[in-house]
This record gives sequence, C-alpha cells and structure tokens, in this order.
Amino acid sequence: MMSNPLKVAVFALFGAMIASGCRCGETSTQHQYGEIGVVYEDASGATITDRDATYDFGSVFMGQSVTKEIVIKNLGAGSLTLSSLEYVEGDHVKIGDTGDGPWEVKFVPGTVLSTSDFVKVEVVFTPETVDEVEVPHSVKLLLRAENAREGEETANITLVGKAVSGVCELPKTIDFGNVAVDDTFESGFTVRNPTQLPADATIGDITSSSGDHNAFTFAEDSATGTVTLDPNTTIDVLIDFRPTEQKTYLAFVKARASAQCPEQIITLTGTGVQSVLSWTPAQVDCGYVTPGVEVVKDVTFTNAGNKDATLSSIRAASTTGEFYVVADEGADPTTLVVPGKGGTAVMHVACKPAVLGPRQSLVQFETNLAKQPQGQITVKAFGGGPDVDVKPSPNLSFGKVAYFASANPPSYAKKKLSVMNVGTAPAAPDVKANLHLVDPATGEYTNPELAIEVTPLNADTAPDEFKVEIPAGYDNEQGLEAKVGKNQVDLVVTITPVSLGMKQAEIKIHTNDPDEPVVTIVASADAVQLPPCDYTVTPSTLNFGLISPPDYRDLSFTIKNNGTNPGDVCLLSSLDLGPNTDPFYSLPNGPIDSYELQPGEAKEIMVRVWPQGQTPSGVSTITGTVDFYVSSPIKPAASVVLSSQLAPSCLTIAPDDLDFGTVQIGCSSQTRSFQIYNTCSSTVTINSFSMQAAAGQQPGGPNCPGTSPCPEFLLTQTPNIPGSGLPVNIGGAPVTFQAKYKPIDTGSDTGAIAISATQGGTNVTYVVSLHGKGDTVGIQTDVYTQDAKPKADILMVIDTSGSMCDDQANLASNFAAFIKYAQSAQVDYHIAVTTTDMDPGGEQARFIYGASHPEKVLTPTTVDVENKFKAKVAPGCNGSATEMEAEPALQALTPPLINSDNAGFLRNDAALAVVALTDEPDQSPNTTTYYLNGFWNIKGFNRKAMFTFNAIAGFSPACKSQVGGGDSGELAFYVAQTNGVSEDICTADWAKTLENLGKTAFGFRTNFFMTSTPDLTKGPIEVQIDNVPVDPVDARGATVWTYDPVQNSINFEPMYVPEPGQTLTITYNTTCYP
Repeated sequence: MMSNPLKVAVFALFGAMIASGCRCGETSTQHQYGEIGVVYEDASGATITDRDATYDFGSVFMGQSVTKEIVIKNLGAGSLTLSSLEYVEGDHVKIGDTGDGPWEVKFVPGTVLSTSDFVKVEVVFTPETVDEVEVPHSVKLLLRAENAREGEETANITLVGKAVSGVCELPKTIDFGNVAVDDTFESGFTVRNPTQLPADATIGDITSSSGDHNAFTFAEDSATGTVTLDPNTTIDVLIDFRPTEQKTYLAFVKARASAQCPEQIITLTGTGVQSVLSWTPAQVDCGYVTPGVEVVKDVTFTNAGNKDATLSSIRAASTTGEFYVVADEGADPTTLVVPGKGGTAVMHVACKPAVLGPRQSLVQFETNLAKQPQGQITVKAFGGGPDVDVKPSPNLSFGKVAYFASANPPSYAKKKLSVMNVGTAPAAPDVKANLHLVDPATGEYTNPELAIEVTPLNADTAPDEFKVEIPAGYDNEQGLEAKVGKNQVDLVVTITPVSLGMKQAEIKIHTNDPDEPVVTIVASADAVQLPPCDYTVTPSTLNFGLISPPDYRDLSFTIKNNGTNPGDVCLLSSLDLGPNTDPFYSLPNGPIDSYELQPGEAKEIMVRVWPQGQTPSGVSTITGTVDFYVSSPIKPAASVVLSSQLAPSCLTIAPDDLDFGTVQIGCSSQTRSFQIYNTCSSTVTINSFSMQAAAGQQPGGPNCPGTSPCPEFLLTQTPNIPGSGLPVNIGGAPVTFQAKYKPIDTGSDTGAIAISATQGGTNVTYVVSLHGKGDTVGIQTDVYTQDAKPKADILMVIDTSGSMCDDQANLASNFAAFIKYAQSAQVDYHIAVTTTDMDPGGEQARFIYGASHPEKVLTPTTVDVENKFKAKVAPGCNGSATEMEAEPALQALTPPLINSDNAGFLRNDAALAVVALTDEPDQSPNTTTYYLNGFWNIKGFNRKAMFTFNAIAGFSPACKSQVGGGDSGELAFYVAQTNGVSEDICTADWAKTLENLGKTAFGFRTNFFMTSTPDLTKGPIEVQIDNVPVDPVDARGATVWTYDPVQNSINFEPMYVPEPGQTLTITYNTTCYP
C-alpha cells in the first residue's frame, strides 16, 4: 500500500493565546465559538455552505493546470483558527510546502478568522501526461480548526477532476454509404473540447491519388483549417459527397483534435449507385378474394441511400375502388417516408374485387429522389372463393413396387393424394363458395365418384391397376371450406400390379375452381420382381405421450431386413403418413417413395408431433398412422400407429429430449440425471417409470445371446413409488431419475422413457425421448452451422419498480447501440418486452403494447421500430416492489401464454435470449435450477447454445452499494450457466454496455456446447471450420479456442468465431464409462 508523504502540519496556538490575553481567575458567563463553513457550488450551480464540500475541476488536459479557490468562512460568533489541513485518501497532494502530486493546496496553517470573516485557499490541479484517453483524479482532505464546538472541529474537503488527453479520438473512417449518382449526401464529425481551457483543432485538405477527392467537398458551414475551441464547446466538420458515376470512391483528410493530439488521417469512402430505393414483392398478388372482401398485403420498401426517401401522391391507377392504399391510424395514406441507411418502411396495399375473376391495377407514386422520381407496383387479385391445390403435383410416383405372380391376395401399395381448398371463404358462409368435386359433364357435385377419371398412359398398364378412392367420411354436398381443418380431403391411390413393368396413368380431378376446373396428375409405379422379404417393425406403435403446444417431440421406429443372404433385398415403398392422420404429425425427413433394405439393414423412420394453437383445457388424443409397403407376399402392407395426448403440461421434465452422443461398443455413456417439477396448481401423482423403447436386440440376435432382451437405453435409478403413487407437489423438491446408453452394435439408436402419471384425475403419460449412436472407437463429431442470416428472439424483462425510471430512459435512448450488431449481421429478430411485475394488475409475463407501439413483437420490418422500442422499454416505474426476472421470463416463453397472449414470438430455428434490467435481487419463487432447466427445455438440452440469459443489474460491490441492493446471485448464475452477458446497471456508458449485450443477445456465439465428455488421453479435440482444421493457437501464439471442462464447451476468442454461413465441426474421443 502506498502512503502519502505529507505529514500532518500542526501549529501550536500558544502565541495566539498570549496575544488574546489570559484573564486568570475571571469567570466567563458564555464562551463564544467559531464555526467552520466551506463554500462551494453543487452540480446544479447552487452555492452551498457546509462542513462537507466537493470541488469539481471538470476535465483538464494532461500537462496543463487549472486553478480554483476553496472559500472557508467563519459562521460562528467567536473567532476561528484554521490549525491544519490533513490528507485522508486519494491522489498524492502537496499542502503548503509539503508533499507532491497532481494537486497543490496553498494552505496557511494558523489563519485566524473573526466572526463572518473568510479566507480563499488556492488549489492548482495539474494532471500528469499518461498513455490513456482519460484518467479520473480525486483526493479527500480534512480541515481542522480550533475554538469550534465539540464535534464540529473538522470539515471534509474533496477535490475531483478528470485528466483528458486532448480528446484526440477522431473517426478513422466516414462512410457515406450508397448515394445516387449526381445526388449529394452530407456527413462529418464533431470535434469536442470538454475541458476548462481553449484548444486548437486543425482540419486539413481532402486528398486522393485517384481524383476521387473531387467528389468530396467541405460544406459551406463546415469548420476548416485551424480553429480555436473555447472551453466546453464543439465544432462540426461537414463534408458533402456527390458521386458522378457508379463506383466506390476513396479519399483522405488529415485532422488534429487539439495541439496536444497527434495528426490523424481520416478515410472518406462512399459508393455511387444508379438507384437506392427498392421494394419487395415487386408485384402484389392478393390471390383469390371474395368480391367485397378486403385483403391487405404489405410492400416493404428498402432505402439503401443515406437520406430519407419520401414517397408522395400515392394512389391507385384504377378508379373502380377495388385497389387502394391504407395507412396506420393517424397516418396519411398518400405519403410514406423510407428512412435512409438501409431503413425500411411498409406500404399497405388493399384489394377488394367488385366482381369474380382476375382484377389488376397499378399503385403509383412520386419520390424526392433525383434518379427515381416515380415508381409503380402491379397489384392483382382474383375475385372468387374456391382455389384448388393438389399435393403431390403434377406427379405421383410410387417408385418401385413389388410384384408376386402367385400372391393371394395380390400385392399392392397405396399413396394419398391431398385435395385442398386454398381459396378465401366469403364473409358469410356459403356452400357454393366451397370447393367441390364435380361431374365434368354437368358441373353438378351430387356424385363425387364422377369427378375422378383414371386413364392408362401406356400398354403395360391395365385399366384396373390404378384406383382412386374417396374416403367414406367425405361430404361432397358440404365440400371443402377455406378454413384450416375443413379444407382438405385425402384421396387414396392404390396400385395393384398385374404384371411386371412401368405402370403409368393419368388421374384427372374435376372441381368447381373457376380458373382451374381440372387438375391432372400422372401416377407411375415400377413393378419389379424381388425375393420375398422377411422384416420386422419395432415398435409397432409410437406413443408420444402428453405434449403441449408449441413443443414438439420426435420418436422413431425401425424397419429391419431379417435376411442374411447376399440377395435378400427388401423393397420398402410408399412410406408416408396414412389418410386421416392428424395434421400435427409429420415426417421430418420426408416420405419415402422406394428404398432397398440390404440384408441385415435397419432403417430408422423419424416421426414428429408438433401441435399448434392453444392448449386444450382437458386431455384430448390425436392419432394417425405411418403406412408403408414391403416386398412380401405374406404381409405387403404395414402400419405404425401414432398416438399423442394434448393437454396442459403439469410436469416439466428436464431434459425432455437427450442425445447421449457417440459411445464405443462395450462402453456406457455418462449417466445422466433428469429432474421433474410440478408447474401446475395441484399435486400430480407419478405412478410408474418404464422404458417405452429401449432399442437393442431381442434374444438370439447377433449381439444378444441368451434368452433375455438386450436393451441399449437403461434406467439406472428411479425413486421408490408407494402403492398410492409418488406425489409431486407444486414448489416442492424435484423428482430425480437417471438413465444411460450402452450400445451393443453400431449405428444410431432412439429410445423413450415413459412416465405414467395422474393429473386432474386423468391418467396421462409423459415421454422423454433418447438418442445415441454406437461405433467401434467412440468418436463423436458435433456439427454447428452458423446461419447465413441469423434469427434471434429477444425477450426483455424490465423492472418497473419506483427506482427504475432513469435506467429505463437510458435503455430507451441507446437503442442504436443495442441494435447495432443485429443490423450489421442482418439478423431476423423478434423483440418483445414484459415486466418484473407479477402482481394482480401487473403484466404477469404478458408482452406489453400500447397506442404508440401496438405490435407485441418488433421485427426488422416494423415501421418506426426505434421509437416503438423506446416506448416498450419504458413502461413506467410504479410497478410491484416484488421484482421477479426468471419467473415472468419462463412464464412468457411457455404454455399457456406462449400460445395465447404471447403467440407468434417464439421460433424453433431462432436463437433465444432473455435480457433482464433491474436494480434489485430476483425474487422469483422457485429455485435457480428449476428456472435454468425450464429455460434450457425451451430450445432443448441438445441445443443449449441457442439460449442465453443476460442481465443489466447490480453486480459489482460498488454498484450494489450505489443502488442499495443489486443481484444476490441468481442472475449471475443464469448468465454464467448460459454464457450470457452481465453488465452493471450503474454504468456511465450505456451505449457500450448495450452494444456488448446486443451482440450476445442477437446470436453472436463464442461458446459451443459439446454432446459428450471428451477423453483427452486418447487424443486431442479436433476443430474444423468448413473442413479446414483450426488449431487452438494461431501462428503468432494467440489463443483461437479453448476447451472448458466445466461447461464442456469449445470457447472461441471473439475474432475467431465462425462467420455466418460457415460450418463448425468438433471431433473428439468420448469417455468410456463402465
């Protein structure tokens, strides 16, 4: 520790006492005391007299001096002797003739002040020159006086100032962006003198070696040459850019911010372009619109120039009133301003056909752009209700199908042909506006069978080999409404080959679509002769358990060729979802026309259930099938039954989907723990745990000797369950179970754990899906692809308690810094805001909106997005004093709110970030582990890198002291566990804080979680970007990436992170567990 060399100067007052005389033996009726008063100005400029004073010298150039005077006054009735001035803490200081440092105080001890007298003490601040832009200085002094009342003998005097380097920082580059040829755009920079002394700035000439400098000129009112700046003033240097041809211009200007600063070269660049205004779509098609019904389509204008583009006299060319432009409330539909520098604005074009049939017009406008004075957009619509769409179209291919001459019954294959009404329903329901299958001869739809014609197209196709069936439940009198759930019928096309060869037929479907009355589909199948296939399907049913929108779950089944001889090929054909399967089911890898299973090969088929919309209040079951056909004369058709329960999810299981990664045969994966929480208001009872699908082999398989099955997924620990069941209480400790993966053969495996439970008196099943891959050496490769155009969903949780007004304002006023990375990386973002107020009457995790910001979710195409952001993040400071961050964030992002009030925000393929702004501890009611698991479950534990928790709060001790609270550890935990960003809410530089936070929130990832634990004794981790090896240290010895064993992640230094569009692979040997 350094100590100030100044010793306390204490002067005896004996002489003063003699001078005043000693009247020994006399009795004084009342002693007259002096009183210290230090006179100073506070931050508002008001004059204050106190015994605790602060003198602020402001900003001072390094190496220069500023002098101020300390005024000390005697406020008492008696005299006052200033005995000493002592150093307490801070910078070195010179007092009188003693000490040294940036501060010099010319204090004279022993000064006597009579009543109302005062003395001025000169203070000189001379900061030394250092290699920094600015350095804060302060020193605290203690003034002692005699003949003051007891306890009032001292005064605190604090001296503060900031040393600056002359404010040398000037922009390195001024980019004028895109400017239309022969147009002019003005930009520049500001030179500041925030000090108490004059400063001389110098602005040189604009130069280039190519002649490009002729396109840049100083504006008429720009500062040039040498200019003297008075204290606390600025000057503007303004430059006009006027390109004369389409190219990029480059020039330079030399400048010096002050005499103490080095000369800097500022690069001037800009691009001349032919046009700066574009729009998408280039043509507006409103589709099929019932006459008299309005449909509004958006045209997004983008302005690549620097100055705003104003569209005026916006109007439709036609006078029928069928096409027009509508504006937001209070706006003028005839004008539109498109902000410059890549800004966007939306024009709302309305179509309202008066009659049936195609309608078309132009929307025309003028602009203030010299090179684009006018523009026009073609807009069209079709007046009418039904619009037919058939899938697949125009071809329906069965691929190869098996033919067995002696099969009884004959072998066959089926495919569905979906007929849909994609038109627009009328305002009032009308059966005539629905889509109907019609008799082509009469146009009637009393007999739908007459609407289907099947005609062979070659000699190898018999008339009865292709058949089309209309499902029995289809009501052609009602037809297909243009409403989801009522707009589709699945026709079933069956091929029953009677000979070998290519089969082809034309299928014509006749409907009442006014512009496409007949749809022609060509069906084909290649009938081939194959050996009879012996196959097994496991499991024969897929129970997805209970699921709540918008969650989805993937399960799989396996089709295995049991043949062992070289020629034992199995033909798998026409694998697809069966007719009348609930539309919430899908095949992520698509249907299979035909596939040849080699002897011993097993084909995994992934099925997904992804319910949409709101969660039903009770339990409802949705079903379906996956149908397929195999080259077997005995069982040519097979089907796997699908079943799911849609209901509110009371149990949160973390994780609910887990990939064990690659594990060497003979080894086990690391045992993984799962936790179960009750998120409903009533107790849920767990009845049992079981392996619904354990993968592996049955007894007698090539890797399963003996008489018992050989599972590959195993439950290693489950809790004891009483006969009455295991209750899981709301807010209680989580229920934990464990599982592991131990492959017995090579290849990918999927499994599922079923948890039988009773909630609300109803038996339900929760399913945890499992994945793993066995190989002979245990090498795992994790693959991460950086999106070329990243997507990010940002939820901001704003503290609305009484102390937050200024912080909300700071956040609102620095939108540009927060959005900077998103704009530069062209992030497709969603931004929503809720608050920490979970009290009745508060937001309670709902997204906020209002008259000035009606959208619940802000996107890059939101009109006036900056001002709407400012409105959202400043919701006021009269909210609940029980501030919660994790609880509203989790509720906002999960059912039921994410399917109702907050619907449309969360996207499966977007990075997700929570940003909390608060000056108090998180008072959420549950444990941090509960919330962390809940957050991770939103994206899935296998995609942890897609979620971050970020916070601007009181983290540092100084900030906690300043705000009187701050984070008590919860927010720091979430930030650390998710590789988020934490910033002090006490920051003086909100722009930098929000720029740092914005990069992470909008998807800039430096850390990549690994699926398995690496065994570094078997070899190093190999990292590649686009198949090019990346060493952990570059040629200069700088760190590129490191392995974090605690987080089990590869962490890149920011400048080496994979760029958008690049693919990162991490390959390593996995740890072999017993």
